[in-house]
Amino acid sequence: MIRVPAFALLLVLLAMATPVCADPGFPPGWGGGTSRPQDYEFGTAPTPGATGKNAAYIRGKPGAVANAYFIMLQCIRADDYVGKRMRLSARLKSVDSSGEQLFMRVDGPPAANGELNKVLGFYNMSDRPIRGTTDWKNYYVVLDVPQGAAKICFGFILVGGKGEAWADDFSLDAVGKDVPLSTVPPRSPFNLSFNQ
Repeated sequence: MIRVPAFALLLVLLAMATPVCADPGFPPGWGGGTSRPQDYEFGTAPTPGATGKNAAYIRGKPGAVANAYFIMLQCIRADDYVGKRMRLSARLKSVDSSGEQLFMRVDGPPAANGELNKVLGFYNMSDRPIRGTTDWKNYYVVLDVPQGAAKICFGFILVGGKGEAWADDFSLDAVGKDVPLSTVPPRSPFNLSFNQ
């Protein structure tokens, strides 16, 4: 069974329409949002160490609430990736950050009864968020795209409302089945007596 963190539901809602927001701060092809837009600034800007002329950023404003987050994402059709193991890579850096995370989610088709898409795969670095101030570094998320997948969403998140999250040089590539999947370790021991 796939465990989906609470804010993954917001990711699903945000990804149901593209573009999700019409805010001019989003780069072309990207959307996203938050339940507290007043707490964040976002966009693209030149920054030292970026591979191109700009990198994307999310910045918490002073007084942003600690349980808030902002997501910058892109969603694509899964047709060309079904049956493949896909690795999302990006360069990330942080400035006094409460938590920056790279994420990818694989969705099934919309339900006929209007329910949310079924999440077929999800990982968001919740077990290893980037905190404080860090230089540019490559990060990866690896998920399978199973039969029935309809959409792949990916991007980055600033969790906690503090500091800056920067992202650059995204890439989505097929990899071999020998490349381990990204999974969140369980919170507690399981099947210690080997009876399951």
